[in-house]
Amino acid sequence: MNEDLKKFISKYLIQNNGRLYARSKEEWFIRHNFENVYHEIINKTSFLKNAFHKGQINAISFHERIYCIFNDVIENSKCIICGDKTKFSSLCKNLL
Repeated sequence: MNEDLKKFISKYLIQNNGRLYARSKEEWFIRHNFENVYHEIINKTSFLKNAFHKGQINAISFHERIYCIFNDVIENSKCIICGDKTKFSSLCKNLL
């Protein structure tokens, strides 16, 4: 489903050690004429919505979107105990 997108991410956004480059931002995509890829990542992860919690916006990080694409996540995950949406803390493990 997302194999071409995964190849792009592997080639341009992931370092040899498996961590994401800091360039994983919209400005980098625009500067290198990959704006369509940026929008494809956003569209394929459109199920991720910014949430409001205690009066603050919890914005979805681009790293979370990359994680979802790499792991074929297509919907928000929920806690098996309480049913609330789980929180993405960080992309601290290697993708590769």
